Amino acid sequence: MKLQVLDAAGQVAETIDVDDAVFGLEPNEAVVHQTLLAQLAARRAGLANTRGRGEVAGSTKKTRRQKGLGMSRQGGLRSPTHRGGGIVFGPTTRDYTQKLPKRMRRLAIRSVLSSRASEQRLKVVSGLGLTGPSTKAVVAMLEATGAGSSAQIGRAHV
Repeated sequence: MKLQVLDAAGQVAETIDVDDAVFGLEPNEAVVHQTLLAQLAARRAGLANTRGRGEVAGSTKKTRRQKGLGMSRQGGLRSPTHRGGGIVFGPTTRDYTQKLPKRMRRLAIRSVLSSRASEQRLKVVSGLGLTGPSTKAVVAMLEATGAGSSAQIGRAHV
């Protein structure tokens, strides 16, 4: 497969041959979807937490004796039936991360790259032409190349 390499002004500088093992695959939508769900699940905090009867501070001594008073049987003050006691089935802290096999993650990345390349939505820019840190220059380069807001800037390993 061939990709066009653009310069910072948005003009075609050259065309390069890319590996079909990365950019010529049939996209696997199921793997991409599962990888997306795993990434979204890993963002969740899961910080809701309540204390059970074993975690609440206070005495575990019985409030009154078991028999002879004509009242109900009671345990300690930190029982869920008392005010200030533990919560019975409250939420606990959870980790929502999902483990994905390394081959599945790599297949998802290759599938997305192949999909973008086949739709002509993948742009390769050879050098940004920046002399210093300048947001105006980067915005002008992104507009000239037609990259938009979905640009991923990185170094090519040659």
